[in-house]
Amino acid sequence: MSDVISKIGTWVRKVFPKKTILTTPFLFNVEVEQPLAMHSGNIGDVIFSCLFLNAFWQRFGRSVKIHLRTNVPVQYAVDHPLKSILMNDKMAQALRLLLLKQPYVSSVTVSEEKVNATWNLDSFRALPIDYRTGVIPGYFQLCTDLFLNAYEPWLEAPNSANIDIIVSRTSRLNSAYINYKFLAKYQERLTFLGIPEEYERFVRETSIKCRYYHTWDFVEIASMIKSCKLFIGNQGFLYTLAESLKCPRVLETNSIAPNNYPMSSNGRMAIFQNQFESFIAQMLGS
Repeated sequence: MSDVISKIGTWVRKVFPKKTILTTPFLFNVEVEQPLAMHSGNIGDVIFSCLFLNAFWQRFGRSVKIHLRTNVPVQYAVDHPLKSILMNDKMAQALRLLLLKQPYVSSVTVSEEKVNATWNLDSFRALPIDYRTGVIPGYFQLCTDLFLNAYEPWLEAPNSANIDIIVSRTSRLNSAYINYKFLAKYQERLTFLGIPEEYERFVRETSIKCRYYHTWDFVEIASMIKSCKLFIGNQGFLYTLAESLKCPRVLETNSIAPNNYPMSSNGRMAIFQNQFESFIAQMLGS
């Protein structure tokens, strides 16, 4: 037992260094007239950081300039479509158009340049916490003394044509206890959103050949998710959109880094099959 306690103590000292906790001033300065915010990605983290930008706009009535910094290297813990960078130019340009739809954003620039920003939104990665725990909106709450209301939408998108059920499942951060085969009963109602490899994997694993839609127009994707009757999926960019728009949603969580949580009364989360199926049936009224 003493060996176990010693190992835990070593881990705590490594993850939560004492000097960092006691001496690092971290709050974003909100006493600025024309703030410039910089973010290097990934694109989901940019959307979560908009929770802070929205709170600033609601409190002070001032919009924000955003700089998206591309091609910053990173080492992912598990396989990622971008391999070894946080955000490429194609994704940043697509995200730029969605950000410009937000009332709290005045302009968006994209380049590899690191600019002298009022707020370096990448700073949330320097917090003295274990990022496999908690919820990502909470990370940004720890960077400010503005209250961030994650229970209300912080992203806007145009209304779309009537969309029934949207499914999205990436190869990362899945539950080992969930499969999607039971969705065959809803096949005619499903639209799968994601990259081609994700749809092909979904068909292989479930034998469900539902409608598939792929686009790099993030405004259109957000509009579809906002208007759907139910979003079903695991942790990833499309779930981040669903969370920020507060559409009806069921999240497949995971055992590795369960740091997303549906924060509104029309959201559910499951790690086991029976939960997953039950919540989806309840949300669809079946």
